[in-house]
Amino acid sequence: MLRITIGTNDFLLDGARFQIRGGEAQAARVPAEYWRDRLRMAKAMGLSTVCAYSYWNQVEFQPRKFDTGQFSVEKVATIGRWSEPMPQLGMVAT
Repeated sequence: MLRITIGTNDFLLDGARFQIRGGEAQAARVPAEYWRDRLRMAKAMGLSTVCAYSYWNQVEFQPRKFDTGQFSVEKVATIGRWSEPMPQLGMVAT
């Protein structure tokens, strides 16, 4: 697992200087088959991180209630699948 720490004047990624250049994407608004391509384009733009929203209403459908008829482990697993290609592209998921 990668470790980000704060140095004297900069961020460190596993002890090496690291410049955070972040962008933002909404995985829920991009079809899954395009995720890797979108992350590849973000890397080509010089980004090292991508912030992605996770929509709580995909997990908790009513306040303090999980509707097991609608609840989908697949939807929750989507959050992790979005970031899977990042290490292969030399990016960091935080």
